[in-house]
Amino acid sequence: MLVEALQGIFDMVKALGLYAAPEVGAAPPGNSIGMYFLPGTPGEYHDRTRHDNYLLTVNVKHVDQKTAIDAGEKILARLTARGTAYPPGINSIRVSTPLSYVDREEQGAYIFTAVYEVFTTTKGR
Repeated sequence: MLVEALQGIFDMVKALGLYAAPEVGAAPPGNSIGMYFLPGTPGEYHDRTRHDNYLLTVNVKHVDQKTAIDAGEKILARLTARGTAYPPGINSIRVSTPLSYVDREEQGAYIFTAVYEVFTTTKGR
């Protein structure tokens, strides 16, 4: 389920037509976007329905600081907009840590990161 959810989120971000398509993991050198899940909080109920949350880290890197910030803001708007149709299994996404400056690479790319909470539901068996 987690793989399908991440792929669905990747597809949402790809559809924005940004300067780079997202890649799994930390953003590679140069102008790039990296996304990955971190463990969150699991929860299971008596009917075996699971309501888990995961942390989605999004890193945007670009040699032009404004381009990186604009990309981060577009991703934020797409993932958290009211009425968003999320991939199957995802209930909602909200900002955990807003877009923040992290560093500047030796090659000159500015690095910004944001962390989102992704809330999922998996039906019991």
